[in-house]
Amino acid sequence: MRAKACAKCTALVVLPVPPFSMANATRFIIAPYKGGPGQYPSIPHMLVGQYNGSLPRMSSSPFWAFPRDQLWYRRTGHWNKRIRPPGFSGSSGSTMRETHSVATIILDRSEELRRALAEELAREADMEVAEVVADPVRLLTSLEKRHVDVVILDVSVPGAVGTLNDMRKLSRAHPDRPEMGVVLVARRTSADAALAIEGLEAGAFDVVLRPGTTDLESSVASLARQLRVKVRHFSSKRLISSMPGDERRPGPVEASVPIAKRTTRFRAVLVGGSTGAPKVLAHILPEICEATTLPVLIAQHMPEKFTSFLAASLDGKCRHKAAEAVHGEPLEPGRIYVAPGGKHLSLEFGTPSPTLAVNDEPPINGFRPSVDYLFASAAKVLGRDVLALILTGMGNDGLSGTYEIKGAGGCVVAQDEATSVVWGMPGAVANAGLADRVLDYKEIAGTVNGLVGGR
Repeated sequence: MRAKACAKCTALVVLPVPPFSMANATRFIIAPYKGGPGQYPSIPHMLVGQYNGSLPRMSSSPFWAFPRDQLWYRRTGHWNKRIRPPGFSGSSGSTMRETHSVATIILDRSEELRRALAEELAREADMEVAEVVADPVRLLTSLEKRHVDVVILDVSVPGAVGTLNDMRKLSRAHPDRPEMGVVLVARRTSADAALAIEGLEAGAFDVVLRPGTTDLESSVASLARQLRVKVRHFSSKRLISSMPGDERRPGPVEASVPIAKRTTRFRAVLVGGSTGAPKVLAHILPEICEATTLPVLIAQHMPEKFTSFLAASLDGKCRHKAAEAVHGEPLEPGRIYVAPGGKHLSLEFGTPSPTLAVNDEPPINGFRPSVDYLFASAAKVLGRDVLALILTGMGNDGLSGTYEIKGAGGCVVAQDEATSVVWGMPGAVANAGLADRVLDYKEIAGTVNGLVGGR
């Protein structure tokens, strides 16, 4: 057994020596990796450890593996919690929490695929497939009888997206049940893209792409790989929110940078988002567009075809005209420009006004469109006249671009942890001290309108 201290995080973790391998993976707790190079993983962020010199990173996945049989953590000088096997008698003051298996239910039109996918996901030590169903009526009947953590929903099943409203009603009827999440499965077609946007705005937290191949094995492998990441991130958020107050990591970060008295007007509102952000956009942008004519530029992590339907949906909700950005068009008031899926969006100097640039340069940190790419270009072209919003999403895309905006004198508003599906992107900005405000998403529009002063 080894003990290792982490000076950065004031934590100590005691871990056993047996090596990690896929063969003994059931002995490990899988935790999201939310740090950068040289940083430590966490679930929640307070869990910090060192395992034989380094924790094992799971191949091709943003997760770390923690030994299941002995994982302790300490914060601010005292033991807060221990995760130990059943029957362990800990010292006074410690608490027990067994690892939670994430229960899912799969709705898919293909019997062959849904059963193969269920078998693939059920191999994971931290996942359980409670049921597979073929129609929305059976889904709702099952959800009335039992709670599941995540519903995996094929949008092409007739009536599937419409069940999201019924699921919300079901959740309200059972306030004792934990929050239930929905992740959508969609093909790269116009019909599925439109349904996916409708589902995301109705409350689904994310969407995964169904491969176009007819090969069942490769389709299942691709879907399972995407779903593991989405489901585990959602589950980790729920684990944090269910902890007693003294066991949670600190929630909403207070802004460390005051909003300076401005002598110039804002010239644009920039928005970056990922997991869970379409629902927030549908909530805040209509109100923002009622109060200002400032152009809005959006970099949302979303595949091609999907962004055009996102823009069309916003166009129907907002006073501004919304559309996918077109290379070379001028930045004009009363417009919402959505970065096309699979393309970068940026601003360039132009006369009499800046112009938009759309390109297919390589992804930045795996993302195209990239929030960093858009934010950095706006800081260069518009300087301090930028108001940037960073919404819920995985990873830390937008962090380096936010540094550029703050360096130029711009203003940044980040969504808070409590209302984020994943507090990755806004959390990175808030924890870096770059957010002028950290807010419940329902407060963002009012704050923006107060800052822009009706311009």
